[in-house]
Amino acid sequence: MLAAMLAAMAGIAAGKGDDEVKRLPGWKGPLPSRWFSGYIDIDDTMRAHYVYVERETPPSSSSHNEPLPPPPLLLWSNGGPGASSMFGLMTEIGPFMLSAESLKSKFFRRTHIPSLIRNPFAWTRFADILIFDSPPPVGFSYCYPAGPAGRGDSCGAWNDTKTALVNYQALKGFFNLYPHLRVRRLFLAGESYAGVYIPTLAREILQGQQEFAINLRGFAVGDACAGTDVLCGDSFGPLWEVEWLQGHQQFSRKLYEEMQQTCGYEELKLGNLSSRCQLLIGRMEEEVGGYYEYALYDDCVYDDAFQLWSWHALPGYARRRGRRMYVGGALNDYPCGTGRALMLWVGSNKVRKALHVPSSSFFFNADNGDGFSYLLTEKSLLPLYSAIAAGRWGRVQMLVYNGDTDPSINTLAAQNWTSALKLPEIESWRPWTLDGCRRMGGYVTRYAGSLDFLTIRGAGHMVPTYKPAAAFAMMSLWLEDLPFPAFNSSCTQPPETGRRKTQSTTIA
Repeated sequence: MLAAMLAAMAGIAAGKGDDEVKRLPGWKGPLPSRWFSGYIDIDDTMRAHYVYVERETPPSSSSHNEPLPPPPLLLWSNGGPGASSMFGLMTEIGPFMLSAESLKSKFFRRTHIPSLIRNPFAWTRFADILIFDSPPPVGFSYCYPAGPAGRGDSCGAWNDTKTALVNYQALKGFFNLYPHLRVRRLFLAGESYAGVYIPTLAREILQGQQEFAINLRGFAVGDACAGTDVLCGDSFGPLWEVEWLQGHQQFSRKLYEEMQQTCGYEELKLGNLSSRCQLLIGRMEEEVGGYYEYALYDDCVYDDAFQLWSWHALPGYARRRGRRMYVGGALNDYPCGTGRALMLWVGSNKVRKALHVPSSSFFFNADNGDGFSYLLTEKSLLPLYSAIAAGRWGRVQMLVYNGDTDPSINTLAAQNWTSALKLPEIESWRPWTLDGCRRMGGYVTRYAGSLDFLTIRGAGHMVPTYKPAAAFAMMSLWLEDLPFPAFNSSCTQPPETGRRKTQSTTIA
C-alpha cells in the first residue's frame, strides 16, 4: 500500500514538473499561481492540449496558519464548434487579460509579444481552472499523421457524440496525470456551443461513474445552445429575434404590429414564412441597421481585433439568410481587441516554448466553421436536464445563464426552453444583486432539481467579457451553492462583505 502511494506521488511530481509553466512572456515577475500546460494522449492518433491553473492564494490567508480548504476544479470550454478555450482563459476568466491595451506597451513595441494585463475578476481567485482545446485540431491540439502543424481537416470529421467521448477521455487522462485532483469537487462551465459540449460531457461522466468515478457537482452553460431541435438549429423562424429586437426598441412599433397581423405567432415561430411576411422581415432588418451579433450595444464597429463569429450561434433563420454581423470589441466597461491580441500572443515562439507547445504548431480556430468539418447531431438536451433534475444520478447543480444584450442566443429563447422543462419553481423570477443591496446583477428563477436560470444585465454573448464583476459574483456564489443576493430597495450602503476593490492592472 505504501509503495503504491509513493509511486502515485512520484507520478504526480513527474507529470507536474514536466508541464509546469515557470513564466509567461508578456508578464513581469512571478505568476499569481502555478500554471501547467502540456498534452494528454486521447489515443494513438490524437493529442489534446490542456492548461491547468491553480487557485490564487487570497492575501488574507497569508496571516493565518490554517491551510485553506481545497478549491473546486472548474473545467471551462468555449464553443464554436471549433473555438479554442484559450480565448476564454486569456480574455475572459483567467488571471491575465489580452486586449488592444496589450499592444500599446513598450514591451510589445520592443518584442511584438502582447503584454498580459492582470484580471481583477479572475475566476482563479476562487477555483482551479482547467481548459482543453477540443475537439482536435482546435487550438494547439492535433492528430497524427499531420502532427502539430496540421490544419482543420487533419483530424477528420466531428459530431457531438464523438466530441463528448473525446472530452471525456481527455478529462480521464488529466486525472490520471494529476490523480490527487480526482477527489476535488468538479464543475463544468462554458458558453455558446459549449452549451452542447458541457452537458454531453456531464452525461459521459455520470454514466461512467462505475468505471471511473469523478466527483462531478454541477455544470453551468452561458448563452448556450441546447440541441438542434431546441436552439441553434435550422428549423426555427425569427420569432425570438423579432420579439427581442422589439423589446430593445430596435425597430418601429408600427412595423411590429403589422408583422403580428400579417405573420402571426406560429408562422414566426416555425419559420415557414409567406412572401408578405418575408418582406416585413426584410423591412425590420432595414430599420434595425447594423449591430454586433454577440452584443447589441457594442461600439467597436471598426475594430478588426476580434474577427471571429460563430455561425452556429446565429438563429437558424439568420443563418439561412446568410447574415454575418460585424465583430468589434467593446462599449464603456470592457476592452476592445481581445482576439487580435490573443492570436499575436499564441503566435509567439517564446509563448509556445513557455506553454510546452511545439514551435511548428498551427493554432487552429474554426469559430466560423471554415476548414473544419463538424456535424451537429445532438437534437435536444432537454431529456438530460429533466433526468438530472429528477435525481437520476444524485444531486447535480445546473446553471443556465444569459447576457440580456446578446442578440445571437437571447434571453427570450433561453427562457423558453428552460421553462419548457416544466420544473416547479422554488423562487419565481426576481432581481439579484452583486452586493445584497442595490447593485443589480440581473434576474434569477430557481427551479426544483437544482436548476437555476439567471440573466446578467448588460452582458453580451461572452458574459465574463462584458460584465466581469457580475460574472465573478455569479460563478463564485454558484460554485459554493450560495443564494444569489436579493435586491433591497431600502438599502443605502452595501454591506462590507459585498464590496469589491478593483485592483489596478499592470502591463509589462
